Amino acid sequence: VFLSSGQAPKAGERFRAPDLAKTLMEFGRFGAEYIYKGTFAERFYRLSDEAGESGSTFSGGEFDRFYRQPPVFYTPLSIDYRGNTIYQTAPVSQGFLMLEQMKIIENFDLPSLEPGSSEVIHLMAEAKKLAFRDRNLYAGDPLFSGFNAHEFISAGHGQRLASVIDSAKVISKAELGPGGVGPENQGDTASFVAVDCEGNACSFIHSNAFSFGSGVVVPGTGVILNNRAGRSFVLEKDHPNCVSPGKKPMHTLNCYMVFADGDFFIAGGTPGGDGQPQWNMQMLSLMLDHGYGPQEACDFPRWLSFPGTDVLHLDRSLELRVESGVLPETVLSLTKLGHTVRTIRPWAGGGGAQIIMLDPDSGLLMGGSDRRLEGLALGF
Repeated sequence: VFLSSGQAPKAGERFRAPDLAKTLMEFGRFGAEYIYKGTFAERFYRLSDEAGESGSTFSGGEFDRFYRQPPVFYTPLSIDYRGNTIYQTAPVSQGFLMLEQMKIIENFDLPSLEPGSSEVIHLMAEAKKLAFRDRNLYAGDPLFSGFNAHEFISAGHGQRLASVIDSAKVISKAELGPGGVGPENQGDTASFVAVDCEGNACSFIHSNAFSFGSGVVVPGTGVILNNRAGRSFVLEKDHPNCVSPGKKPMHTLNCYMVFADGDFFIAGGTPGGDGQPQWNMQMLSLMLDHGYGPQEACDFPRWLSFPGTDVLHLDRSLELRVESGVLPETVLSLTKLGHTVRTIRPWAGGGGAQIIMLDPDSGLLMGGSDRRLEGLALGF
């Protein structure tokens, strides 16, 4: 697709994708059947057959069976956080992680602490470790594994995990036990939020997993296949997230909304793999615990506790990556608590948050767009 002329396109050069253009035109003409039962599906299965012993897992008919299933609409997961209702995407999204973390940190008096202080970062980083351990050990497609995310976002579970956190030292990798680590996600995800003049709100996210998905293009279509299954399943037998026919893999994509007194208040989200639930937690705390606006929350120096959930390199050591905007004395205090801290460049912490907040005083919408990635806050 990108090297058809033998070299990558240069800045200012006109790029043509005729196969993709034809696919989009045919999709517009014939609708979903073109993808699930028509020419696209036929070309996909032909590609799958040609893969042969290289590992194709498709036998034919999978798209059609999926197409014949009725659409699934569900009630999103939700928690109460200091009087606000936070909604999140349900499994097989790992959005429950953000809610679980919020229920853990709710047990601490964060509004009385300085945002970005070592006390706050330590409590949140420890909450992340405990929540991610739950995800790595127990989460899987509920239709196959019986995984119940509600058990992990309950107030009681949050209190139990909060009681494990010691304000004076870190939870070690050994104390976390199996399932406590996994490498960071690197990929290509896009997210946005929108609110219209009638008050309808949307928080949306989509991803190819790796930057170019699987790196496989369906011939004649210009469509790059994602590698979400290969990236997100595990091969450990009897694990809730082990690959099997018809099963959906756990994935990192998640987005949220906040309601106050039953009315819309905030819509937000960010790309960034395992950083998503961590950064969303940080920004939500800034807005809900400290009264920050959406742009202030996007701009605030952030951190990432590494690793997270990915199935590769499970022996990687725990590390806390903080942007250089975090004060040096804070970094020193975190190090004394036992964190392995690595300071990274300003605005290099990851993510590309987009947030809309309804100003409760004026009734106007306020937008925030992350400076770490291309984006725009636009009202009209």
